[in-house]
Amino acid sequence: MMTIALLPVIAVWAYAAVELHALALRRGRRGVRSAARRAGIALFVGMLLAVAAVAVAVAVAGVARWWLAPPLLVPAAAALCLTRPRLGRLVRRLSADPWGPSDPAVRQAAGHPAVVVPATAALLGSLVAGLATTWPIALTVYGFVAAATAGMVLDARRRLARSERLRTGTLPCVLVRPAHVPAPYGRTNEPRERRPAAA
Repeated sequence: MMTIALLPVIAVWAYAAVELHALALRRGRRGVRSAARRAGIALFVGMLLAVAAVAVAVAVAGVARWWLAPPLLVPAAAALCLTRPRLGRLVRRLSADPWGPSDPAVRQAAGHPAVVVPATAALLGSLVAGLATTWPIALTVYGFVAAATAGMVLDARRRLARSERLRTGTLPCVLVRPAHVPAPYGRTNEPRERRPAAA
């Protein structure tokens, strides 16, 4: 019963996570604006479904199922409080000038950790929330989701900083020199001495 109740939550958060991760990769401004609007709707629907799943779990299994509420509701609340306002500002900026390719400022805003991480954390929380059947398991689930979210935030910041350095031309370059190629048998790689021309 609990697994069936979580399936819509997982599906919606998966859709939202894919849309948000693809924002920075879209080339057109209109495509970014449409995807941001769809992702904002998916975040709101995901929050409603997460609340409904917790309510169903508590109604069916009683107070014991409150253990699955934090991995379902905390990332969803973070998505509503952090991601949706940024998406709203991005949509308003693109609505003022919807034509043309996506510029670096739009890609920077779309790749911010507050945009890409909360929906993915909510997806992860909905995947493992059904495992929280006892307090020890619930604490393990909480720690796993928190550690994974911290890792995703660090990775998103690293990607954002790398793209900014690449845009400004400050990314360090590595020069690759050709390896020494051995000469065929009987020959050497030393330059031949040029003979003086005959008078």
